[in-house]
Amino acid sequence: MRTTRLARLLAVLLVGSLVVAACGDDGGSTEATGTTAGTSGGTTTTVGGNRASGDPILVGFVNLEESPVASFPEAREAALAAADYVNEELGGVGGRPLELVVCTTTGLPEASEKCANELVEKGVVLVTAGADLGTAVSLPILEAAGIPFVGTAAVNLTEYSAPNSYLFVGGSLVEWLAQDRFVAETLQAKKVAMLHADIPEGALAATTFGKDILTELGVTDVTLVPEDQNAPDFTPALSIVADGDPDAVMVMLAGQACVGVMQAKEALGLEMPFLYSGGCSAAAILEAGGSGAEGDYFSTEMTYYEDTSDEDVAVFREKLDQYGPDEPTLSLLAQIGFSNVMNLWELLNGIDADAVSPESVVTALQATKDQHNFMAHPYTCDRQQVALTPAVCDTHALIYRYEGGAMVDVGGGWISGTDLLG
Repeated sequence: MRTTRLARLLAVLLVGSLVVAACGDDGGSTEATGTTAGTSGGTTTTVGGNRASGDPILVGFVNLEESPVASFPEAREAALAAADYVNEELGGVGGRPLELVVCTTTGLPEASEKCANELVEKGVVLVTAGADLGTAVSLPILEAAGIPFVGTAAVNLTEYSAPNSYLFVGGSLVEWLAQDRFVAETLQAKKVAMLHADIPEGALAATTFGKDILTELGVTDVTLVPEDQNAPDFTPALSIVADGDPDAVMVMLAGQACVGVMQAKEALGLEMPFLYSGGCSAAAILEAGGSGAEGDYFSTEMTYYEDTSDEDVAVFREKLDQYGPDEPTLSLLAQIGFSNVMNLWELLNGIDADAVSPESVVTALQATKDQHNFMAHPYTCDRQQVALTPAVCDTHALIYRYEGGAMVDVGGGWISGTDLLG
């Protein structure tokens, strides 16, 4: 029974973490475009020694863009920047260029289906993604063709459970479990309020993924406060939260809702700590949230993009500036797009360049153990890390506190709470 409820929960929570509205009637347009990285110039100064050449290794890249639901062009832009870096400076994969075949989706199933079929026809060895809402349709198509789906910002239960899916990071699953542990063990909160989407699925998510886990950890005074994800004003909801005088507030909303919550917190002068998912740590959200974000906590499965003391983050920032758009967007989605390509480059370099195929990629993935995970905790893709979600290769997250315009790691390093699933 617990597994069934958790499966239902994940299907709801993970979609809700990225989108704030239902799909519209406009199907939009889907186009598969071969994009050969390595056209931006650059200097061959590191591994490989020479610019990649020869027959490219084709990797599909799917991303949600220009949709009435949501749009994440920064994931594609960062992935292409990483591919340019790989081909211009790192010698590609065994000397061969890594070519991203980009296909954008609109949030509708038929768009994702079209992308999957086009990528199969183009002969990609694997498919990666920024974010895509249609994986329930596209992953079975890829599976039938023997093509693995590797690395994404997971937004559906499908990515977590499909037999051909491998996730370098655990997304909302690991973020919320790390938050539960942090709230109970580090903050030692006795009373917690959970602000969640005012729909039945939102209440289920807050109960099963928040209240039930917190209760297991000894936090028995948990109040659920529902609110419309698209509310124009979050002050009434936060007034209800404040009346309960909680020790901490967990915000199970996303996107612009995070801005509204931060602004309402500031307007009411609330001082108790709020906790958000990593998606709410995007530069644009923090800027719009103003001082309402000060002192609050953010869980993220990747090292924060401002922490250039981390070698991987420093590379990400430098190469995104060098190969990306003139004004790149800094967000978790941009990090994931860049990181996926870097992880794939390292993985594929462990395979003979002339033997790279869907089959050899799967073999290499399943043999990984504590593999370097770009900007994230090391991963192991043996499909044994989380029983409920076998595609997850890494179960860790970081907890940051936003202080004086900077993110400070206050969780003591990587935290895993997946053992709380039982």
